[in-house]
Amino acid sequence: MEQELAIKQDENRKKEEVRFKAHITRRKPAWEALNYSTEEDLAMRIQTRREEERIRKEEYEQDMHLMLSRVEKIPTLFERQSQVE
Repeated sequence: MEQELAIKQDENRKKEEVRFKAHITRRKPAWEALNYSTEEDLAMRIQTRREEERIRKEEYEQDMHLMLSRVEKIPTLFERQSQVE
């Protein structure tokens, strides 16, 4: 009996919460319900751009190292000329 009463009270409480939330969302316009912060948005954009810039810089450095290693591996013009003769 007590369990049934507790279950019914729990169900009633949940129904009241749903009704209350629906009432609140109807009262507030959608644009006011949003928690949008310009400062947070700008900070997130800056952080994203910095991360993209860091990744781009790392890729550039890797490309330059690969290019340098290829250049260092090939023989110089004088070495190639001496090999031909």
